[in-house]
Amino acid sequence: MRDYISRHISAVYVTDAKGNPAPSALVDEAGVSLLVSGLLPPRATGAAIADWTGAVGGKRATFDLAACFTGATSYSVSPKNLPGVTLAGSVLTIAPTAVIAPTVVTVGAHNTHPTPALMTFTLSVNAVAPTVIGPLPDQILAVGDADILLALDTHFADAASYAVSPEGQGVTISGHTLTISAAAERNAIYKVMATNGTGQSVSDSFTLAVAATPSPGWTPAAISGASWLDMTDARTMTVADNRVARVAPRSGGVSLVQTTAAHQPYADGAVGGVTSVRFSGARTFFNFSKPLPAAATVCFVMQSLGSCTLQSALGGDPTVDASRAPMVPLGQQGAVSPEVVRSAGVVTWRRNGELQAPKTRGSAYDLLSPDMAPSLHEFQMTAASGIVAFGAAPFKYYLGASVAEVIIVPGVLSDNDRTNLNAYVRAKYGIGEVPVTSTTTATPTDSGAVIHIV
Repeated sequence: MRDYISRHISAVYVTDAKGNPAPSALVDEAGVSLLVSGLLPPRATGAAIADWTGAVGGKRATFDLAACFTGATSYSVSPKNLPGVTLAGSVLTIAPTAVIAPTVVTVGAHNTHPTPALMTFTLSVNAVAPTVIGPLPDQILAVGDADILLALDTHFADAASYAVSPEGQGVTISGHTLTISAAAERNAIYKVMATNGTGQSVSDSFTLAVAATPSPGWTPAAISGASWLDMTDARTMTVADNRVARVAPRSGGVSLVQTTAAHQPYADGAVGGVTSVRFSGARTFFNFSKPLPAAATVCFVMQSLGSCTLQSALGGDPTVDASRAPMVPLGQQGAVSPEVVRSAGVVTWRRNGELQAPKTRGSAYDLLSPDMAPSLHEFQMTAASGIVAFGAAPFKYYLGASVAEVIIVPGVLSDNDRTNLNAYVRAKYGIGEVPVTSTTTATPTDSGAVIHIV
């Protein structure tokens, strides 16, 4: 009878003195049946506990089991002794203090009846997700340089292991140390992945360029047909009162000339610590002594006098004073207009040997060196015959930089010559090494490293 009543009777109505029926509970607060003797088992009557995932050190969670069950006088949790999982009365608390692999947790509701009510959910506590705390630095080396060792824990936090890709190309990881080899030429992007103990990962990438060492005794004079202007060699320069009137070539037939004293650059510049020629002021520039070939490659070794901001087009930023804009186009000067008339043709620009972009003259990138590090700029031009000078005047934009060398190559610079040239300037000026960080602001007459060729 007891089993029959418990299975088939869901409500009892009691009639009051006036004959009005009123519902009555089947069990009291302790779960004892009001109809039959004995105790009914607890029942799961509330919402189920959802699967829960947290991270070590993250927010804790609490669940009141009394809201999940009725008829219970005590509660249990299994498995026992899970780190950070406690049960006090009817309150289940999860404090994520340690990693817990996905685990099925069973909570039980009990009274004196032998059959408890059960509810399950999956609990996971992950390790703290790894993060990048310091970007991996790009590396520019020469063949034969010493290996570079990077402690990866200074670039990533909360990582248990590391991996690098691509593999087998001179970059390896042992434990938490990245080793970069300069045993062979290469130019590639490498990705380092940091993973924690629960499989979460984060990655960062860096570029590695390992250049060949220059051939023994190689100088730009070895480039066939080139004019090499070396402004670090005082023997090639005509100087008076710290102003440079002429730079004779160490090879080739093109000189740099400025006969007007007020327009002459200064002899006290420096590129990578090597004395060179300084262009500073709105009207310091050199003329080429001869017309450039119709197709030519012109290379500049230079260093900015002040940091500057990238501008995308001539006069593109109306807030910049035109006399101090840190940008300058490649092109020809108009006879009347103070603006620049850009000639036809394509300019292919490389900075420190790396291809930047081939552009038409009308959309050429104008800013060359926004930082204050020594740099090598190579301009391959399909229509260079109209270019007669570089520097500032007669333009309203001007150059704020020191220039150490100019190499004028008829036609295209060969891959072999480019390799030797990049190795040569790296060895002489430190080009490609860690940039110098500027904490100063350029003065109005030192508006950043920009080349103005006309």
